[in-house]
Amino acid sequence: MCNLIEEKDVTPVTLSLELETAVIEHKLEQDEDIYVTEGGVFPCWIKVIKNSGYIGFTSYIMFRKTSSYLDRLELANRFNKRNYMTTNHVDGDKLMIDHVLCYKSGILKETFIRGLRQYSSAICNSITEIDPGYIVLLPLGETESNETTNEQADKPEV
Repeated sequence: MCNLIEEKDVTPVTLSLELETAVIEHKLEQDEDIYVTEGGVFPCWIKVIKNSGYIGFTSYIMFRKTSSYLDRLELANRFNKRNYMTTNHVDGDKLMIDHVLCYKSGILKETFIRGLRQYSSAICNSITEIDPGYIVLLPLGETESNETTNEQADKPEV
């Protein structure tokens, strides 16, 4: 039994089937992104990036409206320093969290599933270590009212 997905066979449909086999709840979206919704896995999108030969994992978590731009940058920097697996950056009110797996010459099915699980646990562990009281970040699924003041006035214009 070959556990390798050949490079030519790395598609959203193939990856979706692998997630099904691993019993990971997800949805194949019309734009061919895969949205992972499994409980216990940090929600994320999976995209096949054909031109570069990568499988990209992307997610985000919202910042509290009361957090300053400097707080956000410092938190993203701490995520990057603590966690070698993900690349993190500030995008407005979101902390974007990315990771890629190379599938040039194929990828083992186990590497894909393990990569997703490691990506998810790296995010959860980073949050627990860096912002355990959710001072800067907003817990998943929570929202803040629009009446909360925002300290974005100190954000430099780019």
